Amino acid sequence: MRLLITLLFMINVAFSQNWLQQRIIAEQFDKALQHFDDGRYATADKILQRILKKPAGEYELPVNLLVMKTSLALDHVDVAKAFGKTILTQYGQHEYLSEAFMVLGDILIAEGDVDGAFRMYMRSRQIDNDDSFIEKINSRIIQTIQIGISESAIAEQQLTALEDNEIILNLAQAFTHLQKGNPDDCAVALNKVDPVFIPEAYYELYEKMFLASYQPALEMFTFGVVLPLTGRHAEIGNSFLRGLHQSSNKPGQPVNIAFQIEDSKSDAVEAIRAIKRLEKNKQLLAIITARDDLALTNVLQSSTLPLIVPGGSGLSFSGLKNNIFQLQAGWTDEGQHAARWIAEYLIKDSIAIIAPADDYGHSVIDAFLKEMDALDHTVVVVEWYTGKPENLKKQFQSLRQTAFNLIPPDNPYDEFLGMSFDSLDALFDVNTEDFFALAEDENEEKIKDSSKVVLSTIQALYMPIHAEHLNYIGTQFPMYNLNTSLVGNIAWNQPEILAQDNVGPHLEGMTILSHKNVSRDANSPSQIENNDFLLGYDVSGLLTAICNSGITNRTEFISKLEQTEYNGLVYAIAFSPDDHSNSTMQILKCENRSFIPVGTFVADTVQFHIQQRP
Repeated sequence: MRLLITLLFMINVAFSQNWLQQRIIAEQFDKALQHFDDGRYATADKILQRILKKPAGEYELPVNLLVMKTSLALDHVDVAKAFGKTILTQYGQHEYLSEAFMVLGDILIAEGDVDGAFRMYMRSRQIDNDDSFIEKINSRIIQTIQIGISESAIAEQQLTALEDNEIILNLAQAFTHLQKGNPDDCAVALNKVDPVFIPEAYYELYEKMFLASYQPALEMFTFGVVLPLTGRHAEIGNSFLRGLHQSSNKPGQPVNIAFQIEDSKSDAVEAIRAIKRLEKNKQLLAIITARDDLALTNVLQSSTLPLIVPGGSGLSFSGLKNNIFQLQAGWTDEGQHAARWIAEYLIKDSIAIIAPADDYGHSVIDAFLKEMDALDHTVVVVEWYTGKPENLKKQFQSLRQTAFNLIPPDNPYDEFLGMSFDSLDALFDVNTEDFFALAEDENEEKIKDSSKVVLSTIQALYMPIHAEHLNYIGTQFPMYNLNTSLVGNIAWNQPEILAQDNVGPHLEGMTILSHKNVSRDANSPSQIENNDFLLGYDVSGLLTAICNSGITNRTEFISKLEQTEYNGLVYAIAFSPDDHSNSTMQILKCENRSFIPVGTFVADTVQFHIQQRP
């Protein structure tokens, strides 16, 4: 009897401990989920790793799924894939399968495998009937269709698809035909779809394709594209690709642009191999890359195929083969344009500089100083900083000392003669016996600078910085009371920092030089997309404009590329005839805590958007 009581007691204790453990895990999981929903992925991951150290019981599957999603958000793709494989292979059928397939689709999108992502999304849709979940999956499927899915991937899934999924695959096939400039084939695919049974989320896509299928076939122009769709630079490549596709797929395009896409896998050797594969296609008008690499230029030394590269870096392709076109001004151009803007348009002299002591800073400032010297203007002080500019007291105090030293004395002769006299003194004889002994002169008190005094003798301050440095510099600059024309670079255009009361008001009237223009339309892609997407978007627009001008071959394309001045969504592109670099830069001015366009540097001249100078 005593043994039975002891056994029951032990069972009860074990049950209580297990219940308590599950309660603790439940609370920790809820906290991790809340942090994930609020975008605090690192905090969520830290809590989840703590949970994983012990058996999670009934929470094991949801914990693994949340770890998978958190790892993807933190860009730990391999970890996310490993947990995804575990969820799909070790637990049989369960309620989290559909969401696991969806997250695997997101992983494949991040890696640039659009076909693979489409398979995962379709599989996910097939095994879940929850309305809110289907809504999330539908949006992903539509975006994937519009990026472009291979015909083989569609055909493969059509073998087993039923009901809604079969309709979606026919729509995907129709879009693929339309993307390739074949409206008749698009119409054939759409004819297999009964509009009555189309899922509501796909109505708009069907309507656009139905109208487009009645348009005559557009002339096809093909370009090669080498992008890092996988590997450490995958985000750059995929953003650029989305921009290309979104621009070229806009309704009402006058020509049809097709892209033969190669994945460089974020590797220079793979990029060279991709260029060589593309070079064999004689139909290509040009090859586009999303990253600068001097090694790529050597591959096309004996080819007439133009290579369009991003530019905007310290690399210079001038002096190399003449078929290289740079889409953005380089660091040297940035420094030269800034010097011309200050000297010739702001008409300032006695210029100061604060810049980062790295490759970017030195390249920009070297070019700036050379141009200032050529323009016969004076740079009075150059101050450098390293690392995070958390404390620039030394640099700003040096500027104040320089500004203070530039203040002219009250009487310019005193400095040299040490006395002042009247010419009438020479008309009279002076008897020194009538004078009492004079007290010795007291030491003159030396005038010192005070940070409370506003100094205006430095007429312009040039500060090309990095974007992550503005948080530190923006709050320090107002403390040193320098009344000067502040000139910077694109890094200063950060609305969330400009909105701060201790930063924004002090930058009023500041001008910056930027590769990008600005838009005040809150719904414009320029407000919500990153730079790589926007560059891809405007490159596609440039190609469309040239192809629509009546060209028929590669030679005519190159000729038009050299002559065209294109104003895109945010980038203005006009290639220099000398070295095929786009030295166009935007001049933006800070007004009411935001930057507005003032003019555009084209070659060495500013074309103003308004009549008066700033």
